[in-house]
Amino acid sequence: MSYLWRAGKYTFDLTAWFTMCNEAAVLDVHMGNWQFAHDKLRESLLNELPIDEKTRIHRLVATAIEAVYPNDAVYAEALAEHWYMAGDGIKTALYACMAGEQALLVGNFHGAQTLLGRGLVLLPDTGQEVLQAELLKYLGALHWRSSDYPQAIRFYTESAQIATRMDDKSAIAEAYNGLAFVECLIDEYTQAQDHAQIALENARFARDKRNTARALSNLGIVAESQQDFSGARALYDESVHIFRTIGDERGLASALNNSGSVADSLGDYDAAKADYEESLRLCKQIGYRHGIATLSNNLGVLYERMGQYDTAWTYYQESLSVSTNIRDRRGSAHAFINLVYTAIELGRVSDARQYIRNAILAVKDGYAQNIIPHIIAGAGFLYLQMNRLERVAMLIGQLEHIPHDHDFKTLRLAALLKELSQKMNMDDIQAISHGQTPHPPMDILNDILEDFLRFDNTRF
Repeated sequence: MSYLWRAGKYTFDLTAWFTMCNEAAVLDVHMGNWQFAHDKLRESLLNELPIDEKTRIHRLVATAIEAVYPNDAVYAEALAEHWYMAGDGIKTALYACMAGEQALLVGNFHGAQTLLGRGLVLLPDTGQEVLQAELLKYLGALHWRSSDYPQAIRFYTESAQIATRMDDKSAIAEAYNGLAFVECLIDEYTQAQDHAQIALENARFARDKRNTARALSNLGIVAESQQDFSGARALYDESVHIFRTIGDERGLASALNNSGSVADSLGDYDAAKADYEESLRLCKQIGYRHGIATLSNNLGVLYERMGQYDTAWTYYQESLSVSTNIRDRRGSAHAFINLVYTAIELGRVSDARQYIRNAILAVKDGYAQNIIPHIIAGAGFLYLQMNRLERVAMLIGQLEHIPHDHDFKTLRLAALLKELSQKMNMDDIQAISHGQTPHPPMDILNDILEDFLRFDNTRF
């Protein structure tokens, strides 16, 4: 009502009207705002209105908010709701994009799903392909953040198809950058490289610096996966420079995270720490919670590498807390498995067993398949604590048949083999490990899960 009043739609004494409603116990004040005294009053009033009247009122309220607060993102969610109820597909999509972007930033994935989904429902009949491509892009971003990679790929692909049909070079670059990033997350680096290259060519043609920087960063991730660390660093440096030049804090935070990763791999821990800390500071400054979880985890890995386990523990716990809060199962899984190793180093073995169970359950639910080798090696360290040396040697043998990255080999596998060799003859280790018949990774995880559950039940 206050929106309509300030928009000039009514001329009666609004204060007197509010006072009268308050005295009749229809309205009251909550945190400085007028509201219905009881939800049922509002619901009853709305239910009694004819559909045409509801539509008219929603349109009236939306128009009033636009008049009083023009181009104010704070009201984007309310405007998306009112225009949706008014049946205006174009305006619903416009404000859904605006509000959805904010919801993704703060990790409100459920809210983003509702907003973007509503925009997509009404939009196809309007012929607004630019907005449709934009909505699909945000839906792709939503689904990779919630670890639903097939759906993310589907939405980015649809966005790319529409952008290609329009021959909108920036939109093409945007969609293919999204595709490339998701493909990096699922270790599909050949496709990621192809799509990042398409994004780069289109972004440069359109003189789109933001998407040029994103494409360079994606190509850096591919180079890093191939252990071309110097090539990756050069690509990340160029990406960081562009993002700084255009003042894109979100993009800069992401590029700095990548730069920190390659510095870590090169053993340049001071540079990695500086990049990670600047990135984390930016994420906190703009309220990017997914980034906060990722950077906290990466700083935990760095401090673990440097043997500062208490500090690593603190960062991993922060990562787990934020990931859990925003329902990022992939992020939670990474924090769980990293906490396993840190807990062992700190003598918190029972905590380590609990965290490894949580990590296994996350993988069984379809999240973070790339941490399977880390879980198996983590179980190996726990079996060392139990003096089950042959079991450790068997797991090392299984790990020889499971794909893993360079970081795993240097940070986890080498350390496990070193500790086992201090308790068991190397010839015996090789005889057991080399004699292993490969088992499906999920079967190995199930065996580990049952083993530790049995152990804890016996101790209890």
